[in-house]
Amino acid sequence: MSSQRLTDETAREQIRTRLDVNLLVEAGAGSGKTESLAGRMVALIATGSATVGQIAAVTFTKKAAAELRGRFRMELERRVGVDSDPAILERLHEAMSSMERMFAGTIHSFCAKLLRERPVEAGLAPDFREIEEAEDAVLRRAAWREFIDGVQKEQSPELTALINAELRLADLHDGLASVCQYPDVEFPPGNGTLPDAAEAWREMDRFWQRLRRMCPSIDAKSTCKIQLATIEFESRYRNASRKRMAVLASMLGMWEAERKVVQKWWPGNGKEAEAFVNEFRTVTVVPFLLAWRHYLYRLAMTLLAGARDFAAAERRRGALLNFTDLLLFACRLVRDNLVVRAALQRKYPFLFVDEFQDTDPLQIELLFLLAADPGAGTDWTVAQLRPGALFLVGDPKQSIFRFRRADIELYEQAKRRIEQTGGLVVHLTSCFRSGPAICNWVNQVFTTSPPQPATLWQPAFESLDAGREDTAGSLGSTRLLLPEGIEQKDVPTEDARFIAAYIRAEVDARRRSFGDFLILTRRKRNRLGPFAGALEQARVPYEVSGSGSLIESEYVQALVTLLHSLTHPDDGISLTGVLRGHCFGFSDPELYGFRKSGGVFRLSAPVDQTLSGDIADALRELQEWRGLVGR
Repeated sequence: MSSQRLTDETAREQIRTRLDVNLLVEAGAGSGKTESLAGRMVALIATGSATVGQIAAVTFTKKAAAELRGRFRMELERRVGVDSDPAILERLHEAMSSMERMFAGTIHSFCAKLLRERPVEAGLAPDFREIEEAEDAVLRRAAWREFIDGVQKEQSPELTALINAELRLADLHDGLASVCQYPDVEFPPGNGTLPDAAEAWREMDRFWQRLRRMCPSIDAKSTCKIQLATIEFESRYRNASRKRMAVLASMLGMWEAERKVVQKWWPGNGKEAEAFVNEFRTVTVVPFLLAWRHYLYRLAMTLLAGARDFAAAERRRGALLNFTDLLLFACRLVRDNLVVRAALQRKYPFLFVDEFQDTDPLQIELLFLLAADPGAGTDWTVAQLRPGALFLVGDPKQSIFRFRRADIELYEQAKRRIEQTGGLVVHLTSCFRSGPAICNWVNQVFTTSPPQPATLWQPAFESLDAGREDTAGSLGSTRLLLPEGIEQKDVPTEDARFIAAYIRAEVDARRRSFGDFLILTRRKRNRLGPFAGALEQARVPYEVSGSGSLIESEYVQALVTLLHSLTHPDDGISLTGVLRGHCFGFSDPELYGFRKSGGVFRLSAPVDQTLSGDIADALRELQEWRGLVGR
C-alpha cells in the first residue's frame, strides 16, 4: 500500500466510526469491500454497540460468506494485538470465542433461518425442507406433467386451442420456469383472439401471384434475399395445408423481416419489387403475426399461471421451499406480522449486505423492513430506518443481473431512501488490485463512457485511484497488432500465437514471471484451444479455469437425453435422439429404414420379434435398461 494518504480516507474513516448512521458504500473493483465490512463489524464489537449474535451479514454467495468470516476473525485478531483497553479486549475475546453465533450467508439462507425461527407464523410446517435449483426443476417438470394430465381430462379450451395451434407443450418449459421464479408477479394473459385466416390467405395469394410475375428467372449465384426467399416460399406454398393456422403463420413469417433487393439480379424493376414486398409485410404480415402471437400468448400464459399455482401447491403439500419461496414467505412474514418483525429486529439489529446492487425487490423489502423503526408500516419505501441498522456495500456499475430482477432504478430508489432517512452514501475509489498504470488507463478510457453525470439507467463513472505503488514496473496498456492480410478465421490462432510469444519474451528477458500473466477470453468455446496450443508451443506453463461446467458437456447432455428416454418410454423424439447420439450413432437413413420396415420408436411397446438388425437390438437393450430404472 502507498505510504501517502488515500484519496478516499475520509470515507474509510466514516465506515469505521459513524456507527450510528446507515451507510451505503459504493465501492469499485479492488477497493477493499470485504475489509470495510469486516472493519465496521469489529468496530461495533469493540465499542460495545453490538455482540456477535446481533450481527447478520448477507452475501451473494456461500464463498463470499466464508471469506467474510475469515476477514472478520483476522480483523478481530488484529485489534486484539493493537488495543490495550481492558473493556475492549474483553469484548473482542468474547466475539472470537462465539463467532458461530454470527450469521453470515446468502440471502436465501438468511430467509431460511428467519422462517425456521417462526414457521407457524409464516404458515409453514416446522419440518419444511429447502430444495436446490436442480431438485426444484425436476419437481416443476413433474408438476407440469401432472397439471397437463388434469387439464386434458377437463378438456381445457386453452390446451385444446394450443394443440390445434401446433405449439408443443415442451416449448413452454422455459416459460414455466420464469413465471414460477416470480410468484409475486402477475402476468396478464391479455385478450388476444384468433386472427382471420381466410383474409390472410387471400392476401397471400394475391401477393404471390404478383411477385411471381415480377421476379425474373433466378440465377443460381443470386445473393438477393428476396429472390432466395421466393425459392423456398414457392415450394412451401405449393404444398401448404390451408386448414392449419400454424402453416399460415409460418409462411407469413418468411416475409416478416424487411428485405432489400440486390439490383444486379433484377432487370430494372428491383425497387418496385422491394417496395411491393415490404408493403405486404407492413399491411398483412406484421398485423397478422402480432395478432397470432397475442392469441398464443393468452393461451400459454393462462395455462402457465395455472401450472405455477399447481406447482406451488405441490411444494406446500411436500413441505418444500425453493429459493423464491424462501424470499416470498420471509418477506410476507416480516411485512405483515408486526410482532414477529419486532422480535427479529431485536435479535438482528445490525444488517450488513454485500453486493447490494444485485438485490431484487423482495430482498430489498425484507432488509429495509427489518432495519425500520419499530411499528413502521408495511411499505419499505416510506418506512423510517433505525440509525446504524443498515450497512450496504455495492457497485451500481456492476448491476448486471436484471434477469434476476436486480435493477439499477431499484438500487437508486434504495439509495435515496438511505439519504432521506439521515443515512450517508460514501465512495471507495482507491484500487488495491491494480497499479497506477492500469488505473490511469481505465480512467482515460471511461472518461466519456459511461455517461457523466449519471442517468436513470447508467451510473456515473468513478475514477480509480491506485491504492498501491507500482513497484513491478507495469507497462499499463500494450497493444499487440496482427499483420494485415490475415483471414478472419485465422485471427484466434494468430492472436494466441502473438500473445504466447509476448509472454515468452517477457519471461526470457527476466522482466516478468509466468504467474504475472492472466489471459481472459470473451467466450469459452473455440477460444481456449488456440491458446493452449500456442502456449505449449512456446513452452509456457499454464492452467485453465472456467473452461465450462460439466453439465455443458455434450456427453453429459447425451446421458441426460438417455435417462429422459428411459423414464419417458412413450417419448419417441427423445428415443430417436438417443439412437442418433453418442450412445449408438445411427444415421437418419438407417432410422428411416427401420421405421419404414414397421419399427416403432417407443420403449413402452415390445420390439416386434420379426424385426432384426442393429436398431432392433439397440431398442431391446434400451428396454432392458429401462427395467433397471425402477429398481
